Amino acid sequence: MRALEGLYRSRKYPLERAQYLLLLALREGARPSGDLAATLALDHSTVTHRLRRWKRVG
Repeated sequence: MRALEGLYRSRKYPLERAQYLLLLALREGARPSGDLAATLALDHSTVTHRLRRWKRVG
């Protein structure tokens, strides 16, 4: 995953690492935010913050 971060920084991709991982995980369907956080080794607050922002913008 660190390689993805390096690519993001060098190429200015529009997604952060957490966003990319969440989108990949959500392709399989809706899941509780706690499950997503545990599976992806992300802070629960990061997951809920990102999901809230996506929901707000549609």
